[in-house]
Amino acid sequence: MVVKLGTIPLVRRLEYIVVYLEGVAKGLDKQIIQTELGRRKIEFEYDKNLALGRGNPRRPHIKKAEYLHRYCFRLSRDLGFIDASSTNPRLLEGGLCFLDSSGLVRLRVFSEAYSQAYPHLGVLINALSQVQGGCAVLPMMNKPEFRSYAEAINVGMSQVVFDTVRDIATSLGLLNWFVDGVGAERRQHVYLTCVLMKEKMDSYLVRVWDRFCWLYTVPNLVDATVFRSTLYKNYLELADNIPGSPVFYSYIREKVCADLRLRDEQFDYAVMEMVNRDDHLNIVWSEGTLSYGRDSASILKSLPPKNEWGDYVVYLKIMRRS
Repeated sequence: MVVKLGTIPLVRRLEYIVVYLEGVAKGLDKQIIQTELGRRKIEFEYDKNLALGRGNPRRPHIKKAEYLHRYCFRLSRDLGFIDASSTNPRLLEGGLCFLDSSGLVRLRVFSEAYSQAYPHLGVLINALSQVQGGCAVLPMMNKPEFRSYAEAINVGMSQVVFDTVRDIATSLGLLNWFVDGVGAERRQHVYLTCVLMKEKMDSYLVRVWDRFCWLYTVPNLVDATVFRSTLYKNYLELADNIPGSPVFYSYIREKVCADLRLRDEQFDYAVMEMVNRDDHLNIVWSEGTLSYGRDSASILKSLPPKNEWGDYVVYLKIMRRS
């Protein structure tokens, strides 16, 4: 029987929690923290619009961020990051530890607190580890059929909750996903980028509380030769077997990561290394603007990396070295 999981604070990016807790640490007024959260939202909007060639965001209501402030408050309270017993919240030890850390340590602090507060994260990664083929395919649109698809893989969540947990798990490096299809037929493909272990490993990424025990997550790693071969195979498919033709960076990243069960960051790092020095492939990237229309979350998810001048690397061209 599938356990039905309820709602959670709809905070999909760790950056918002950082902004909120920094405001609490400084003793800022509620309205000021809302403004700071609004500014962070605008920065994300600006990044999307820059990649799509749309100019600056023009939605004035985004500056208020009233609901986002409420969600950040609830999330920080439930995670034990703040003491919410008085009018003005104050940081607790967990919140201080989160703010004072960075990189992998910060991810571990958040993962442990989040998975203990809500069972959703442990349920999702456990379910994905048991999906046949290793990849769950679910509707993108918020409609009744989503729940039946989710329950078929033992995930009892509404779509808005699922998408929130999915994005948190992506930030923690536990899974990856991409979208295909058009209109009502759009589907999200979600898969793990790690192996789940019940015993602590030296190379573990983060650990997740699974209602009964800790699960240690070990990131998937791929040999350089395998990565190169998979990259070039997928490139040729997208380039109609014409070496040197430009293909969208985001598209080839989606395909390679799905084949090898890697995070976007792993792909970006590997390709950057190959651009600088690779004896087998000559990889060239170029700037441009993205041309596809996607929803807000999947646009942010699909953004390619920026070059040293702050412009998005939109296209890849690859040829074999002679």
